[in-house]
Amino acid sequence: MTGGPDEPAPGADVPDGPDQPFSRTALGGSADDDLAWLDRHPHNRDHHGTSGHGRRRHHHRRHHWYRPRNTIGLPLLALVLVVVGFVLYVNHELSSIRRTPLNAEFSGPASTGTNVLLIASNAPSGAVRADTRTMVVQLIHLSVDGMHASLIDIPRDLLLPAHAGAGRATIATTYSRSGAQALASQVQDALRITLTHVLQVDFAGYVRATDRLGGVDVRTETGLRHLSGDQARAYVDQAGIASIVTGQRAQHWLRGIVEATLTPGVVLNPLKLLGLLHDMMPNLVLGDTLTNGAIRSLLWHARGLSPSQTRYLSVPVLGYRRIGGATVLLPDTQGIRQLGGAIRADNDSGIAVFGN
Repeated sequence: MTGGPDEPAPGADVPDGPDQPFSRTALGGSADDDLAWLDRHPHNRDHHGTSGHGRRRHHHRRHHWYRPRNTIGLPLLALVLVVVGFVLYVNHELSSIRRTPLNAEFSGPASTGTNVLLIASNAPSGAVRADTRTMVVQLIHLSVDGMHASLIDIPRDLLLPAHAGAGRATIATTYSRSGAQALASQVQDALRITLTHVLQVDFAGYVRATDRLGGVDVRTETGLRHLSGDQARAYVDQAGIASIVTGQRAQHWLRGIVEATLTPGVVLNPLKLLGLLHDMMPNLVLGDTLTNGAIRSLLWHARGLSPSQTRYLSVPVLGYRRIGGATVLLPDTQGIRQLGGAIRADNDSGIAVFGN
């Protein structure tokens, strides 16, 4: 008897099991017979509705160059280009800063850590001399481990021995007559420390940075106040206040800028960081020891520093006195020597004794 439509003819090569698909067309059937058989054995279809043989044929037609992991390449390349562009722009901005010899030779004992002398005033950044009426001098000491920093105010009216035994002079007088190198020598001799770098900045840079940050919180005598750039400059540059007060107010302003800059909204925003950099660069004059490489090394060294690990101090003084028709601030010579010894030895607890 002849087999039914679903049975193979006698002698045909029958598959070993239901999972072994075959073509009834090859056995003399029609294409409809193939489809009917596949409908009764759906497990022989892949997820595209094709048989295993069709799946293997489709596999050989795939484009092997495409893999999902290759999609990582384009974003990674874009990120690399952004980082390289950022670094090149920063390097360009740093290279545009005016540099001039500001450091002074010093034959005294070497210091541990990094000491940077910051001279700020209302004078334009291109000026050789600062506006001594608004002059602020700060010594920044960064510990050798990069985990502690001290910002020490040196009032402009402070009377110190002049360099090379040329009598005594205030900080402002030395600077106005002889410039930054003479001032650096005077500070080094008084504290018996080595200055690593010297830089000048005018308050216009602080003003622009403050405004870009949307104002900063400044600690004032009446409490914490949120000030714009012009408000902060007016607070620091108030007429009739003592130079030691001017220096302390400038410290609080700078502290507000640093704390606002180190917030996630700024640190994680490359455009804002570039804007701050662009604001400050035209208002700086750097000593020739502050090369681009030295700046990068300094920033890398201080990468773990937080605002809570920074102290704000003033050099020890005895008070104001009228000498030769001028009102000057007399130094506490013994206290200044002790402070200098703590800085030289990178003794953080010894420096902290002189905190404001």
